[in-house]
Order: sequence, then structure tokens, then C-alpha cells
Amino acid sequence: MTFLHGFFLVNFPPFGLIVLAGILLFFLRNDKSAKWYYPLLFIVIILVVISFWRIPVLIDRRYAMPTLVPGIILSVFVIMLLPGILKHFNVKYATAIVRTMIVILLAACSAKAMREQKHKPYLQEIPKALQKNCDKSNVKKVLVLVFGNPGGHLVFEDTIKVIDIPPGFYLLENALDLKILKNQYQHIYLLCVEHITENFCVAWEEKYIDKPELVYEYVNKKQIAYRLYCIKSPDELHK
Repeated sequence: MTFLHGFFLVNFPPFGLIVLAGILLFFLRNDKSAKWYYPLLFIVIILVVISFWRIPVLIDRRYAMPTLVPGIILSVFVIMLLPGILKHFNVKYATAIVRTMIVILLAACSAKAMREQKHKPYLQEIPKALQKNCDKSNVKKVLVLVFGNPGGHLVFEDTIKVIDIPPGFYLLENALDLKILKNQYQHIYLLCVEHITENFCVAWEEKYIDKPELVYEYVNKKQIAYRLYCIKSPDELHK
């Protein structure tokens, strides 16, 4: 699940599905006599190695970006093979079908890139609430751990370190040591995207025996809550 989350975090789902179909078709076809076989095998190996090496410890979207290049090559491979596969099953207008699929995919990608963004006040309010809380405590060293997809770009100060955490709190233990982080940063903020009935704070306290302080909360019409919590370093707690 972590692999799929990381892969589709970077790759637009229709494109990502084509890439996975390309890997499947490559091994099903297994045509070692084809001139493209070994170069493409190298591409598949590169994609698999990158995916299982980087994505399981994904702490930022950019760590999965290398999957794009081999992914593009594999998607082209699928498009090249698809007309022949359809003709093999006696599907009429195979070339027209493939061209239509390409147009639909390009239209979907363009629409995704050009779509009008809905007003999301929390994208501006969260950085402001964080900065206000830091200014009040005269805090300079700050880390933000993001759990879930905030659905847009959050603009924090350049001095603030931001790390995306994939689903599953166990990754925090494997990729990040909370005790070390609390000694490195005066404040650690936890930005959690969850359903309003869920309670990230309780789960966190049970696991790490450390109760976060709620700094900001926004609930949209779909009852999705965007909550910002603060954890103070040992030095801050004794002030």
C-alpha cells in the first residue's frame, strides 16, 4: 500500500495505470528476440529498484520523482503495443481506439493542470497560525510533519522544515526518530488531514506518550478536518 501511495502521489493515476500495464505487458509478451527487449528490461528494472528503494521511506514527494522518466518510457511502450494487441483479439478500429485513448488521456492531464482551484482558506491560515504561535514563543527552529494530503501548496517561511509522512505512524519510527527531532527543533508541528470523527491527537498520544497541542482547525463541507498540532521540545516545556 505504501508503494502504491508513493507511486500515485507523483504519477497522475491514468498515467500511472498505463505504466503498470506496460510492466505487465512486457513480461507477458516476453519477446527476447525484439530489439527493444533488453533496453526495456533495463528500464523496468530501474523503475522497480527506484520504487522499492525510495518509496517505502517516502518523506517527501520529490523522493518519488525519479519514477517519472522510466514511467514515461513504459507508457509509450504500452501505446505502441496496444494496436497490435487489439488486432490480435480482432477488435475493429484498433488504431482509432488507441488514438482516442491518447486524446482522452491528454485532455484529462490538461484539465487536471488547468482546473480552477477551489477556495481553500486553510492553505493561507495554517502558515499564519503556525507563524503566530512561533512568534509568541520566540521560536526559531521549527519542523512541520504533514500527515495526509492538504490539497494544495502551503507557503511556510524558508527557515521552516516541512516533511510529508506517508500513511502509517510506523514510518515515523523507521524514517524519523522523534526524540532526536525534539532535541533538534524547538517546536514540531503535526498537520493532520482526517475525517472530523477521527482523532489523530489521541492516537499520537497513545503511541508516543506525548500530547500535542491543537493550534488550528478547519473543517470543510465534506467533514474533512485540517488540524495543526504543536509539540514542544523539552527545553520549551520547562520555560
